[in-house]
Amino acid sequence: MDVVPRLGAYLDRELSEQSADQVRRHLEGCPACARRQEQAIALAAAIRAEVPYHRLGGEARTRIRQALAQRAAPEAARSPAARRWLAVAASLVLGVAGGWGLGIRQAPPPAADSSLSRDVLAGHVRSLMADHLTDVTSSDRHTVKPWFDGKLDFSPPVKDLADQGFPLLGGRLDYVAERSVAALAYGRNRHVINVFVWPSAPGEPGPDTGSESRQGYALLHWRQGGMTFWVASDLNPAELGRFVSLLQHADLPGPS
Repeated sequence: MDVVPRLGAYLDRELSEQSADQVRRHLEGCPACARRQEQAIALAAAIRAEVPYHRLGGEARTRIRQALAQRAAPEAARSPAARRWLAVAASLVLGVAGGWGLGIRQAPPPAADSSLSRDVLAGHVRSLMADHLTDVTSSDRHTVKPWFDGKLDFSPPVKDLADQGFPLLGGRLDYVAERSVAALAYGRNRHVINVFVWPSAPGEPGPDTGSESRQGYALLHWRQGGMTFWVASDLNPAELGRFVSLLQHADLPGPS
């Protein structure tokens, strides 16, 4: 079954129930196509996270209405049918414009750490899109942790949570908050969990702990043992909360 041509329609929920069920069953048994699905979702999230949005104000709506009226006035005066088409055209244009503005107004207000959370989300999405989840691929923390020596000015804590169902996949260098950070990748079934770690700055602003949701991804952060931790994943909240709790209590000082 060739799922790729129908993947976009499947993700946009444009397929019939029967076709969607066929695609869903195929994805469950085909790692390659499931990976394509993850990449498509990540790409959509990256576009929503990075592309700026602009609200269409009332003044712009008025100008559109006036321009349509002026352009079609001579023809409308001669033809009743033209007047009807003008009304339809105006409704369509303003409907699209209004829907665009409505979508922006429904967006949640930016959080206090919005710039930092955008950096973290962008790093998480990049790792999924570019097929560059790890620079060092290993489930052995004694392999991953030494890999960072000489590459960073700190030594990130690396914990093995395989026995609890969250195997270590490896690590890489990333860039968050205008500095190089350690990124540790963990797995849970087909889900990826990225843990970004860097030293906490003295008097660092913002809350010690927090969580938010952006573009379908959960972001959690805390400070612990002189380090700042940010976790990003699309894993369900219950399992992601369990992962964070395990990480916080895996031979580390308690979170501040």
